[in-house]
Amino acid sequence: MLTSLPELLPHHAPSLNSLPLFLLRLATDTDWDEEQACFSSVAKHLAFLYSDIAAQVEAAKEQAGIGEGEAERGQGNTHLAFFMTHKLLPALRAHLILPHECTVDGTITQIAALEQLYKIFERC
Repeated sequence: MLTSLPELLPHHAPSLNSLPLFLLRLATDTDWDEEQACFSSVAKHLAFLYSDIAAQVEAAKEQAGIGEGEAERGQGNTHLAFFMTHKLLPALRAHLILPHECTVDGTITQIAALEQLYKIFERC
């Protein structure tokens, strides 16, 4: 029995359109016998549920009454931009902790340092 879903981001609920697929994946693709495999697969299925941003943008468009013509002019992307700017990126800044290997193996590359930018702009 599913009674609730975890709140991964404050004030952000997953799309209910993705819930049936989430439940199907939990029932069929989860190894419930081994603890580590169970946690890993449940986390993966939760990630798929919460990452369905396209369905959330479509739901937001319907609520706002944005039609096809307005979406083609770019007004439909404002919901996605708002979600990314005001919800996802601040949550990543606050809570993302990467392992040291990500900086060594080239997964994450630093492109700018705030301290270096200050030095450059002081010269101008």
